[in-house]
Amino acid sequence: MNHGEASGSRGLNRAKRKASKGYTGIVIRHGMVLLKNYLSINDQVMIVNKCLQLGLGEGGFYQPGYRDGGSLHLKMMCFGKNWDCETGQYGEPQPIDGSIPPQIPPEISHLVGKAIKDSQSLVDAKGEDALPPKLLFKKQVSD
Repeated sequence: MNHGEASGSRGLNRAKRKASKGYTGIVIRHGMVLLKNYLSINDQVMIVNKCLQLGLGEGGFYQPGYRDGGSLHLKMMCFGKNWDCETGQYGEPQPIDGSIPPQIPPEISHLVGKAIKDSQSLVDAKGEDALPPKLLFKKQVSD
């Protein structure tokens, strides 16, 4: 095993130890909650694999662009509705090819629902009013 492999496995082992201890939740400010070490490594891998699978299919990853021919230097996929960078709004069909975006997969929706519930518990414990949740999904940035 070379030094790079040893270093990588130590990092993975450290991450597994942290994950086994559970997560910590902090209300950073009104409407913003940090759930540190919340998702297990297996859940993270499942999310990445599911997003990749859906992203490579119909309505998946696309490179958003403007009418003048300019394009953003990323590929993205939205669940449920697509973002139109030209209008600044969400809509059903992709402006690029008219395809319909995939829905949020049940296994991811389940994790999101659990995170919202756990976040709400933290907010309630602090005696603050909750804000409606807004979720962000990772975008794949190209070189």
